[in-house]
Amino acid sequence: MKLVVERIEKLRFELESLFEQIDLKKKDLYKALDEHKHSLIMSQACLHDTDKRDIEVKMSIDKSDLEKVDIQPESDEVSFDWVENNFLRMKNGMDQSDYQCTLSFENFAEGSKIDNPKLFWTGANSENVEHVLALSVDRHSITFSGVLNGAGDFVALLQFDLSHEGNVVTKDAMIRLTVNPDPKSLWTEVEPGENEIFRKAHTDYDYQETDAYKIFGASVRGRSHAHKGTFRDDDFSIRQIKESGWMVSTVADGAGSAKYSRKGSKIACNAVVEYIANAASEGQLSDLDDHFGKVYHQQDESKKADLNGLISNLIYNAAVEAYKSVLGISEERNESIKDYSTTLLFTISKVYEYGMVVMSFWVGDGVIAVIEDDSFEMLGEPDGGEFAGQTKFINMPSIFQVSEFSKRVRFKFYEKIPKYIFLATDGVTDPKFGSDDNLNDFTQWGEFMKELEGNCIAEDIPTEEREAKILEWMNFWSTGEHDDRTMVVLKRKD
Repeated sequence: MKLVVERIEKLRFELESLFEQIDLKKKDLYKALDEHKHSLIMSQACLHDTDKRDIEVKMSIDKSDLEKVDIQPESDEVSFDWVENNFLRMKNGMDQSDYQCTLSFENFAEGSKIDNPKLFWTGANSENVEHVLALSVDRHSITFSGVLNGAGDFVALLQFDLSHEGNVVTKDAMIRLTVNPDPKSLWTEVEPGENEIFRKAHTDYDYQETDAYKIFGASVRGRSHAHKGTFRDDDFSIRQIKESGWMVSTVADGAGSAKYSRKGSKIACNAVVEYIANAASEGQLSDLDDHFGKVYHQQDESKKADLNGLISNLIYNAAVEAYKSVLGISEERNESIKDYSTTLLFTISKVYEYGMVVMSFWVGDGVIAVIEDDSFEMLGEPDGGEFAGQTKFINMPSIFQVSEFSKRVRFKFYEKIPKYIFLATDGVTDPKFGSDDNLNDFTQWGEFMKELEGNCIAEDIPTEEREAKILEWMNFWSTGEHDDRTMVVLKRKD
């Protein structure tokens, strides 16, 4: 009977593996469709009622005298040949941003000079620009500058005096200024439906201390989730096991295409932490302590093979526990395990009197890195796929094949305790590093840790302010990057 059960389990694993690639294709399609739908919403939010203004402007000018001019949005200076009844279009601006644009007229007579410029704004909401744009002149040019306040299309009559050899004539033209909305203002905060299951807070934070480290953990809902009224799919868990000195840190990124991935990420993180905590409390890690001492303190190389086996078994069992826990909830609810798909990254570490050991496991995108002032190293590499946004998940049975699993396990011994151990989902790494290749750039790591220190994990930040500082920083703005963000930082006490 046992052989039959084992055979059934093996067949199920093989069948799950066959369908993984199909599921990845579906995930990529769902993501593309979702992003397209979101871009349409954003585009509609950017539309302005311009037709009426066009009619109003053109009715006040002889159409045959209009000079049509195309202006590049990034151009700070625009040149014109003056035409009577000129219609001038200024450089586009952005709401709540500094603005400057210079209109330069090339065909005024040499020796002539512009003076006394005036603007008469017309139409609805003209007060948004009427009192914020200052005018300055320099012979044949007029500069508009100020901080824009309000999006829309704005029209004004521009008048100025043009003096030449003692003669003064008044010139006028209609100008048009388009102020685009600040992209940040287009994002909304929508609460998930009241009947949604597996509810989760939009932010999470934890802080723990050991004799050697301060440990920060934080997670925030991404703007894309908030805009659509969905829950945070990321999760994390940290645990200091005081009795034995072990530290466990986990982060997970639930798949956007999996309807209950928010639960999958939470279950996976908690399963690893609980497994290691129970193993430590039951004395199952004492053999590891013994072998670490023999190999790295007593320099007994003959124990290295046994040590590697103990490490592999511990990490394998922890990862399997995460898989079984996710599988359990799916079977309990009679649903596919793919509905709970999630990445999973974790470290198991301990400080000894002779150094520190760090063991890690990594499936999916994101990062695990050990960072010093003058060096860093990655404890694994992100999983990618043929298509953008593809990755791998802990619920994929193929992960547990020997050749596949072994490349996800890392073990490092450090004689000097590392300054930082850093884990994060791609919601943090993508906007801060730009690409997986840049995760191997020490210069970028140095800049990133400097930013992190300066904003939220510095020594001088009072304990009661840490949570607010970290969550505020994690809500940083990065164009096109609006996913959930989760990180765990182990910072050495100096």
